[in-house]
Amino acid sequence: VYKASIYGDRDTIWQQQLPSVSGLTVKRLQYDRQNNALFAFGAYDRARNGIAARLQPDTGQLLWLAKTTENFHGVNFQDVAFTDNDLFVTWRHRTVGGGTPVGVLATRINRADGTSVWEQNYRSHPTKITHESALDIQVDEEGVYLTGYYHSSNYGPGDWSVSKLDREDGSILFRTLVTDSH
Repeated sequence: VYKASIYGDRDTIWQQQLPSVSGLTVKRLQYDRQNNALFAFGAYDRARNGIAARLQPDTGQLLWLAKTTENFHGVNFQDVAFTDNDLFVTWRHRTVGGGTPVGVLATRINRADGTSVWEQNYRSHPTKITHESALDIQVDEEGVYLTGYYHSSNYGPGDWSVSKLDREDGSILFRTLVTDSH
């Protein structure tokens, strides 16, 4: 990860090598202006696990690196919601079709020190074995809301779902499936 000037000869201001983990790929950098914080999101270990990192934006110093613990088939960073104290992150499967069907992976990470508060891997549809993904995440005082798809039919998004997770422990409070019959 590096920061470069956008003016003149575009000199590198700083460069930070993230810790060496097998197959680390950064998918998104996100700057939080309100808190002067820089976050990096991606995957490692042949895309079986997700990573989130916080860097000091002025120097590039790595403040913390958090890894998902769920061995998740083909994980990719999808979306993040920031609150005053936490990051709520969703991960999606990298490929559609073939491979092992996967559910939705969501994590809550303490933004100050990178400690995992909870990690939840669940299926939107309680009985179908499908490929799924949470595409958007929103958080308020009452819960964590995820929208996404399930039943990808091996070629792309299929039916849709809306889920609510408990903000404190990540437990599933409800799932609503949106199908052609709605």
